[in-house]
Amino acid sequence: VKSASCGSSDEGGPVVLEDLPTHIRDVVLARANAKAAKDWEAADTARATLTGLGYRIKDGKDGTYEILRL
Repeated sequence: VKSASCGSSDEGGPVVLEDLPTHIRDVVLARANAKAAKDWEAADTARATLTGLGYRIKDGKDGTYEILRL
C-alpha cells in the first residue's frame, strides 16, 4: 500500500484509512494488495464491494489513492 489520502471525514470528502471501520479498511487493503499483485479481477471485485459499502477509491498517478464517501 503506497498511501491513502488524509483529509476530512465529512460526507462526500476523502477519509483517512485509519478512521475507517475495520471491515472497510480490510477491503481497501485487499484491493491494494491485489493491484500490487496485478490481480485485476480481485482489485475490481474489491472496488465493487467498496462501492456497495458507500465508498469510492480514486487512484492517483503515482500509486497513491484517495478513499471517498459516496
